[in-house]
Amino acid sequence: MIHDGFNPFAAIRFHVPEAFKDTLTKYTVTAASLGDESIFNRQMDCFLFSAAIGAREETWIDNDKLSDGLHGFADGNVLKLPEVEFLYLIALQKDESNYEVIQDPSRIVKIAEGYAAHGIRRLDEMIGKGSLDPVSNLSRGIKKLLKG
Repeated sequence: MIHDGFNPFAAIRFHVPEAFKDTLTKYTVTAASLGDESIFNRQMDCFLFSAAIGAREETWIDNDKLSDGLHGFADGNVLKLPEVEFLYLIALQKDESNYEVIQDPSRIVKIAEGYAAHGIRRLDEMIGKGSLDPVSNLSRGIKKLLKG
C-alpha cells in the first residue's frame, strides 16, 4: 500500500528484455554518453515511459516466456513517490478486477515489466521513425499514439 514516503519496490530489481538493454542505455543520459539520442535522464525514466506506452496500447508481454532472457538495470530504490503511484495505477489497469494486486509489489513490478517490454519496442520505433532529431520523432509518435 502507499504510505507517505514508503517505497515498497526499493529492494526489487527492475528488468527489460535482454534484446533491449542497449535501447535503454542508448536513450539515457550517462556520464559516458551525452549523445544526440539521449532523451531520458535515468534508465528508470526510459523504463517507466516505455511501461506507459505499453499500458496505453494495452499490450502486455509475459517476460517469463521470452527466449532471450532479462537484463536487470536498476533497483526500485531510485523511484520517487509519483513513480511508485504510477506503478500501482498500471497494475490496476492490467488486473482491474483484482484489487489485491496492489498488495504484492513483486507482481506490480512484473506487470510494469510486461508493459515496458512492449513499450520499449514501440519507443525505439517512434524515435527511429522520421527524419527529425530523436526528441521530435518521439513527440510525433506520442502525439499519434494519444490521438488513437
